[in-house]
Amino acid sequence: MEALHIMMERAKYTNAFIGVKLPNEGPYLTHMLFADDAIFVGEWEVENVKNLKRILRLFYLISGLKVNPRKSQLHGVGVSDGEIDNMASTFRCKAGKFPFSYLGLKVGANMNRISQWKEVIDMFNKRLSSWKSRLILCRKGNPNQSSTGQSSELLSVALQVSCGRLKDIGGHTKKIPLGWL
Repeated sequence: MEALHIMMERAKYTNAFIGVKLPNEGPYLTHMLFADDAIFVGEWEVENVKNLKRILRLFYLISGLKVNPRKSQLHGVGVSDGEIDNMASTFRCKAGKFPFSYLGLKVGANMNRISQWKEVIDMFNKRLSSWKSRLILCRKGNPNQSSTGQSSELLSVALQVSCGRLKDIGGHTKKIPLGWL
């Protein structure tokens, strides 16, 4: 992915890909990369999209890593749905709609509305219930323990998990991968 970053920086420098200057003395943004995910941000021009397509083709030829158009989406800000559909067909991907999720975060949603947080809260509750069920299985002591004791045990498990270690029922410490969090 570092090669793709360098290619995008070179494209920005030569004006082959025109990004977006963020307000309030913000950075000039063309792309954001995380592991094997990427977001490209640029001016709404057919030539810009075609150049991005060329850059990604070169990246494929160099690295063997190919963008899957069926998993890709094109989003437009301040343009009609028809324009988005036309540009998406040029790129051979889906036309996206706002809000969408990227790396578990909502993009384009008004996060000042309580309803927009429902998905985040549901995911948090799901993970907490998973931890709680593991806690009950591993629990030692009085089953009539108060809810405060349960909370402190849950916190203890959460802290042990965040450190990457968890004691199993036999008292042995296991290293666990943090990727599931």
